[in-house]
Amino acid sequence: MKQPTDIQLRVKASLRPLELDTATRLVVANHYLHRPLHPLSRPYAYGIWWDEQLVGVTMYARPHFARMRGWFAPYGEGQPLTNWQVLVHSRLWIADDAPRNLESWAMRAPLRPFNGQHVPRLVTDYLQAYPPIYPDQPFSIRLLLGWTHDRLHPNGTIYRASGWQRVSTVESLARKRHGGQELAAISGDRTMYSLHLPKPPDWWLPAFRERSAVQQLQLF
Repeated sequence: MKQPTDIQLRVKASLRPLELDTATRLVVANHYLHRPLHPLSRPYAYGIWWDEQLVGVTMYARPHFARMRGWFAPYGEGQPLTNWQVLVHSRLWIADDAPRNLESWAMRAPLRPFNGQHVPRLVTDYLQAYPPIYPDQPFSIRLLLGWTHDRLHPNGTIYRASGWQRVSTVESLARKRHGGQELAAISGDRTMYSLHLPKPPDWWLPAFRERSAVQQLQLF
């Protein structure tokens, strides 16, 4: 399908929270890794809709590592951010017959303010789904990380077109799928990209702490 105009994107494209069961089914069936996200990573999914048809999914989760020197670490270790202020862009799949460049739109859409708020939609949606465990420590999402497999996506085009910065390249070994089957030859170098999110306004954090405290009390 040809590249949509800006007007068509505003009218026909939409991003909506998607149930994890549905998102997992889509990425396992269609994403090149064919692998679900571990539930302990606290995954969050958006469905990508075009003309009221579900044509893709994008997913975020917590990083599986708690420290990255010079970037983040657990609270009190003297790094610029805490590990609770970081998310990883973990999956993006869009159907082959979807409009061209919908990937770039789907990368930018969660980062726009939503419903009159002054913080990126992803930050509010994610923290409403997973209230801060330690609301007295910094918890607003300030950093996004993402990786590309260089053999399949050598230029990181989607990340670069969406304003992400290249960080480094590391060797990646083939991993096993859940169930023990070998992941089909996804080995070689991986490149990491990063995107820094703005600091939320001063009024936002106390208001969100109050909502978080109420939600956590409801768990008991």
